[in-house]
Formats: sequence, structure tokens, C-alpha cells
Amino acid sequence: MSFNFVNTRKLGALFVILALFSFSASLSAQVILSTDFAGRTVSGLTASNVVWMENGLAADNSMTAEHVIPNSSGDLFDTADTQGHFAVDNNVGNGGSWAADITGVSVTGTDIILGSVDIGWSHFSNVGEFQQPGVNRGTTYSVTVTGSTSGEIATATVDTEIGSTGTSTAEFIPTILLSASEAYTFTITASRHPTAPAGSNSGISSLDFNASTVPPPVVLLATDFTGRTVAGLTASNIAWMESGLSADTSMTAVHVVTDSSGDLFDTPDAQGHFAVDSNVGNGGIWEADVTGVSVTGADIALESIDIGWRHFSNTGDFQPDGVNRGTTFAVTVTGSTSGVIGSTIVDTVVFTDGTASAVFIPAVVLTSSETYSVTINASAHPTAPAGSNTGISSLEFNGNATGPTTEIPPTNFLLFRGINISGATLSDFLNSDDTSGNFNPGFTINNTEAPVWLIFDATDASATGIRVESNAGTPGLAYTVEAFNWAANDYDVIDVQNESFNTDQVVQFPIVPADHVDTGGEIRTRVGWRQVGFTINFPWEVRVDQVVWVQ
Repeated sequence: MSFNFVNTRKLGALFVILALFSFSASLSAQVILSTDFAGRTVSGLTASNVVWMENGLAADNSMTAEHVIPNSSGDLFDTADTQGHFAVDNNVGNGGSWAADITGVSVTGTDIILGSVDIGWSHFSNVGEFQQPGVNRGTTYSVTVTGSTSGEIATATVDTEIGSTGTSTAEFIPTILLSASEAYTFTITASRHPTAPAGSNSGISSLDFNASTVPPPVVLLATDFTGRTVAGLTASNIAWMESGLSADTSMTAVHVVTDSSGDLFDTPDAQGHFAVDSNVGNGGIWEADVTGVSVTGADIALESIDIGWRHFSNTGDFQPDGVNRGTTFAVTVTGSTSGVIGSTIVDTVVFTDGTASAVFIPAVVLTSSETYSVTINASAHPTAPAGSNTGISSLEFNGNATGPTTEIPPTNFLLFRGINISGATLSDFLNSDDTSGNFNPGFTINNTEAPVWLIFDATDASATGIRVESNAGTPGLAYTVEAFNWAANDYDVIDVQNESFNTDQVVQFPIVPADHVDTGGEIRTRVGWRQVGFTINFPWEVRVDQVVWVQ
């Protein structure tokens, strides 16, 4: 599996090329599917000739809108101002909403981890003209991913800033895996912003779908309470599936607010459950600790705990069908030395049984330097009918291993093409410290060659990726990152991206050690910049702050 990702951090463009499951503290992403709607044509509610930049995902070249809540419900605008936009004549600022499907989305190579969607937007009047300066509005956008076989997978939602135009990012938390084994539909819905002034039509000017280095969460610790034994308020012989975390094999409940306060049920229906005889539906509250939670390998980013639950009568029998109740679960993580480090609350659906996911935002980092206690508190649901005891049928702790990235500095640098303005000694590229090598374009034979081309070498067999930090003094440039393939005796293109203008950009990719690390550990990369669009000055300038490998 491989993936790429892009994000902004500080002045410059930071390209990080990492192996899968290398995890940094800052979330980054690489654009895998994007459009700016340039040249799109419209007919009714359909936009055709939508040109996609495809880098891991592909999609159909048309999009059709539908009015979910009609207001000033018309077709797509095709005015002078709405060229290069997907803009529906439906006043979301007055309560209307519309949706549009991106169909035929498919993975063109290895599986993709989708992390976020950047939505460029503008607001329009009811005649399809840009809103006048000072007429600032907002829109709520949601992006829903549906698989052809797996059904609806996830939805990410974002409220735009209140303005006339901008870009907003809808993040999938947790990230989601897109597989080559099925096709997908991305549904974008526009609706009224919760706080923005009323009255505006909203159009999309661009879409960037970003892959992420944060893999979908895996189960780190789980139990279904099969074979557990009970004595009073303690359950023993709890068997855990352990994959990164371990825990004690017993749990003890405590009555926080007494109602029908008894022991753990041990009835036939309560087998395979941690079910306390305390009627939370009538105001009783109980809690229990999962103790001795410890990290068995690399540090862990705990993202969520899935709680399987079931409602019982006061005699420990399953509530019959139709007797639907609810429970609020509060989950707190406490470190043996650091104290409380995370907490979250989730209300179950009102039903007889199900699973509720308690999500930690941000994720809670667990280290091997201490042990942890996870407290699960059960209390009355805010809206469910009264009267029920709640039992836990399963627990799943979800997250991923995390850890620092080790940098491998280059041992040699060659200015293959370009004019050195300043800097450009090896020491200038070793650290992210804004001490950069600065270059103007050099002579080229044709416009496919990079006028600035830098080559770096090192020796380290543990390298799994490359990091390059730089910035350009103008828009209109693109960069290429290449890794030398020792078997083919030539460079492999790792990525080609538009260079950012005075902003930082993070791109993460795996290199292939079998191809890009020689038998003696030799590694080589080449990075080049060329003009691909309008620039504000010539000769343009590139400033390279850091080039290192990572493991």
C-alpha cells in the first residue's frame, strides 16, 4: 500500500516522502484527485467536461446537482462570474440546500487512505454574480463517501468562514480506506451556515481530495467478555485480544449513584456481558475501570473505543423487542504519572442493543513509560425512556502506532543545473532552520528540462523516504521529486506538484527500498523546479532549506 499527502506548515514547501505507517505529529496530505472546473460546460443541473487531475484516484467527467431543499431552485449558473465554478441556483443562505455526486470514483493503483477534502468556494447573488465587497456569507459543506459494495462509509463536514470566497477543509476523522476492489460516489451537500447572515448562493471553485499518512485505525485491544466469571461487582477471566495494548483480566464496577444497586448480573442472558444491576434509566450511575493498560510496542495514538451494549430488565433478562432504551457512556483515560489525559462522551441510539463509538479528538497518545486506567461511566440517556439496566457486550480500543521520524542527512550535494545566488553549501540543507540555498534558473535545451536541478547523496540502508523543504518567490512553478533506481540505473519520478508561493506544503510518499536503496546503502534523490504558468518575476527564485532522508 502507498499513499501521498500535502499540507501547509510555514514559509516554504516541505516535501516529505515517507513509508507507510510512518507517523508525524502534524497531519499532512497529498492531492490525489482535484479539479478547478476550468472549461466545464453546463446544461440544466449537470456540469460536463469536468477535468480531473488524477493521482491515485479517477472520476467521471460530469457532475449533476439535485435540490434537497428547494429555495430559489434553478439550474447551474453559467454567467460570466460563475465560469470555473459548480454553482447551483439555490439560495442556501435562505435555507435551501443542494447535493451533487462525483460518480465513478476508482482507485487507479494501490489502496488509498482518504484524509480530507479541500473545497474552494465563492458566494453569488441570485443572478449569478459575485457577491459585492462586504457582503459576506457562509455555507456548510459535507462530503459523504459511499462504496458500490460497502454502502455509506463516512461523512466529513465543514462550515466555511464567513466571507465572499475562500477554501475550507472537511476532514475525515478517522481517515478512511478506499480500495481498488470497488467504486465510490462522493456526494457533496451545501446547506445553510449556522451563524452566517442569510441570503446567498454558494458555488464550488475547486475540489482537492487528499490522501493521508494517518492509516485507518486498527483494533489494539478488544474483548467480548466470553468466559468471564463474576463475583459481586467484579468480573474476572476477561480474555483480551492484544495487538499493541494489554490490560488486566478483571474489571470491578462501582455504584456512583445508587438506584437498584446490586452486583453484576450472571443470568443466562447476561453471559458474555459486563452488566451491572443498577438502573441507569431511572437515574442510577455506575462506572468500571479497565486497569493495567500498557503499551506493548511502539507508542499508541488511541482514537476511539467502541462499546457494544445491551439493555436488561431488573431481573437480568434481555429487554424485549420494542422496549427501547438508551445510555450515556463517558470514557476517561488516566495515566499512572500524567493523570487524566483524555475524555469523551457518547450517547447510544435508543434501541435494545448496539455499538457506540467514543471518539477522542484529538487522539490520546499512550506511551510505554507509564500504565493507564480507562474508566467507563454509564448514566441516564438525555432523551430515552426511563427504566433499564445497561450491560457492555464488547470493548474495542482503536488507533495506531505512532513514533518520531529519524532524519538521515545527505553527505554530498551537486548543483546539476541552475545559478547559485547564495548559500548552497551542504550544511545549508541539513536542518529546517531557514538557512537556505537560493537559486535562479539556469540554461536548458528545451522546456521539459528543469532550470533548477539539485542532486543529493547519502549512505544509509534504513532510509524509507525523502524530505525536502523549500519555497519559491513566485507562483507558476512546479517541482519534481525523483529517487534513483539502482537496478534500472535511472531516476523514478516520485511526485510532480505545483509549487506553492510563500507557503509551506507537505507531501509524503513512500520510496521503495528494494529499488531506491542500493545494496551498499547508497541513496540518491534529484529535485527540480520549472515554470508551468504565469510568474510575477524573472529570473524567478527557489530557496531550498532542507533535504534529508527519513526512516
